[in-house]
Amino acid sequence: MRVAEAPAWLLDGQRADTPDGQQQAPDSQQPRVRLLPAYDTYLLGHRSRELIVPATRARAVHPGGGIIHAVLAVDGRAAGTWRSRRRGRRGLEISVRPFDDPAVLSQRSGSTQGAPVRAAIHREAADVARLVGRQPHELILESADSPHELIVESVAAP
Repeated sequence: MRVAEAPAWLLDGQRADTPDGQQQAPDSQQPRVRLLPAYDTYLLGHRSRELIVPATRARAVHPGGGIIHAVLAVDGRAAGTWRSRRRGRRGLEISVRPFDDPAVLSQRSGSTQGAPVRAAIHREAADVARLVGRQPHELILESADSPHELIVESVAAP
């Protein structure tokens, strides 16, 4: 298969045959969302990272000096960056900076377009908190253009 005019590969289990013989991703209506940590192996070791990180956003993920930021991945491609911060004795706050307008992912926007992605981000944030032994506290969606524009939502434990 080709992605952005470049060859790409999928594992056999990531594809399903359709009756007309065309290949289609299983459950293609639900986005696959992951909060990848900084220096995750998925972001390393590629001759060209453009299959994962759009060239226009490469500096947000790879600012230089060997630094690789934590990434919000949607359907295998970088869709933003994220960071975490302890809140109180047991809480964890997760800030996500989508590359596109975070209002699309917000419950307050009235748009259902980003609802599945937003719900998946909430599940991932709760899972990250569980993995580091903390309670999920808040999910903050930041604007990529203005870091002072924030959408704060509570994260429920799974």
